[in-house]
Amino acid sequence: MAIGIIGAGKAGTVLGRYLTACGLEVAGYMSRTPAHAARAAELTDSACFDDFAHLAARCNMVLIATPDGQIGATAAALAPHLTADHVLAHLSGSLTHAVLKPAHAVWQAASLHPIFAFSDPEMDLAPLASAVFSVEGDAAARQRLTALLAPCGNAVVPVTAADKVRYHAACVMASNLVCGLYGEAARQLTACGFSEPLARQALAPLFLTNARAIIDRGPTDALTGPMERNDLSTVRAHLQALADDPLGDAVYRSLSLALLPLVAEGHPERDRADMEKELRSNHADNGSNVRRSETQENPSDDAHLLRLFHSKINQQGRH
Repeated sequence: MAIGIIGAGKAGTVLGRYLTACGLEVAGYMSRTPAHAARAAELTDSACFDDFAHLAARCNMVLIATPDGQIGATAAALAPHLTADHVLAHLSGSLTHAVLKPAHAVWQAASLHPIFAFSDPEMDLAPLASAVFSVEGDAAARQRLTALLAPCGNAVVPVTAADKVRYHAACVMASNLVCGLYGEAARQLTACGFSEPLARQALAPLFLTNARAIIDRGPTDALTGPMERNDLSTVRAHLQALADDPLGDAVYRSLSLALLPLVAEGHPERDRADMEKELRSNHADNGSNVRRSETQENPSDDAHLLRLFHSKINQQGRH
């Protein structure tokens, strides 16, 4: 099965290199930036295509590795050259196969998403060997993509179109949003007098050790700190220290609330009511128009808590 790849950025180039390393045939690349296609072709010992007709004629599987906003237009331009023998797939984490396939299409369509962060087109391929791929779309396309990856040994998990966006949100939580959390922790250290480079250096072993523990033992067994100990006095002290920082307060409260199910799993005998009440209270309104009494109307209302957080953050933006 010959594979053509449209888009020669980080994801398209690395995936092509990986498929080639697994013994699969990458026929070549097509890109809006010819130099990128040429480099990707060089790395995979494949060809460069300068039009959709030649690419479709040479390949029976086409992977679109462009930014999400370009996938639909790319598929539409490629469509006149596809046949019933083709599988057309994109690599978007959030879009479904519907963006590839109008009602009259004869080809099979799918989305294939590696749960992996592509950092550089020429990055080491070894970490990709343990990545899980999700696949969504037409049954025949899913089957062919799963068979395609069999020589690579990666797990391939089906995801429904209805679940695709939620699935992608989960991936973002574990990847992109972690950058925001790390950045916020560094910002708090700079407020304590650390330089930015020293803050990142100080947090690195803490972050990496904890990440390794989560991977090895799972989040429940890896959890340490005041939430795991049900240390209400320390949590209250943290909230007091963050009382003049709406963003820091919101991050601390929301993620501490996300720890409550883990604490319940690890220590089902503990009473967590006081801790939850503290985390849902409004100790840091920082001059916003949100009254403490408003947060106590329904302390279990997560939507209300999120409205409170947004109010705090918006208030911070106005200062």
